[in-house]
Amino acid sequence: MNKIPARISHIVTHNECTMIQAECALGLLQILVVEAGDFVINDEVIATFKENEVFISPLSNTKGHLSIINAFEGIIDTYQHSGLFTRLRILPKSAINSTQQSLVIYALLPSLTPYPLKPKEQCMWYVPCTHILLERKS
Repeated sequence: MNKIPARISHIVTHNECTMIQAECALGLLQILVVEAGDFVINDEVIATFKENEVFISPLSNTKGHLSIINAFEGIIDTYQHSGLFTRLRILPKSAINSTQQSLVIYALLPSLTPYPLKPKEQCMWYVPCTHILLERKS
């Protein structure tokens, strides 16, 4: 599981759905929830999403598409291929230049052959706003 500490900065509700914007070390995360519960602006939260919900592409293939919400640049740190899956460890661009390198993203991709991206290659990773679970920091 990927877990990102964040702080809610904006909430918009329409009918039964709520879009929550949260500031984190990556930048802004957008989370779509059906029931906003008791979330309020400035709540400290944890944004959680599964490794198999991360989409990844070489950075060269994504130029011009950087306006997609929840899309971030990174560098492949390590990868493991086993059977049907490739597991990538991604260092977000915001963490590469930071002294605090504790934020790492993992992606689990179905792949019969090793994934074409290799360690040290730049990439763009994305998680859909509907695939993020939001919970209050305790």
